[in-house]
Parts: sequence; structure tokens; C-alpha cells
Amino acid sequence: LWEVKVTPPYMHNGVYRSLERAVRHHLDAVGAASDFRCDDAEVPVAASCRDSETASALYADMLDGLAPDLRSPIALTEDEISDLLAFLNQLTNGAN
Repeated sequence: LWEVKVTPPYMHNGVYRSLERAVRHHLDAVGAASDFRCDDAEVPVAASCRDSETASALYADMLDGLAPDLRSPIALTEDEISDLLAFLNQLTNGAN
């Protein structure tokens, strides 16, 4: 996670420009994958993104294989999310 704040875009295919969006995705992996759309303003044009009309079918197999602990959303308050992002943004050598 070192220097994570300076390594956007995030996720394996670079579909999120912001660290906050990537964190929120992980807090509700099922919901985020089910609701994901390639035409979202957050998705960079260069990202490898599939057609949003078939997103639910494309993600169905992935979600079926998701670890049981990740199937339910992780409940964090907005303050806790803010604290987590502040922590992640501190993992730097300070040069950036």
C-alpha cells in the first residue's frame, strides 16, 4: 500500500480514478460490482471496461466465487471512511 495515494487509477483494470471510490468499492464488493457502469464519470476513458448493459451477467460468476466474509457490506461510518482514507494517504515518503 506504500504510495497508494499517487498510484491511480485503481483496481486491476484502472476503473476508479479516486482512492475513495476504490475503498468504497471494497466496503460493498457485491453492491459495487452489481451497480458498476462503464459510463460512470469516474471511469477513465482508457480503462478496460466492459459494456454496462451486460455488467450484471459479467460479474455474476465473480460474485458467486466471492469469499463469504466479503458478501455482506462492511459497515463503516463516514468518519471511519475518512479516517481510513487519511491513513492510506499517509503511507508515503513525503516526496509526492
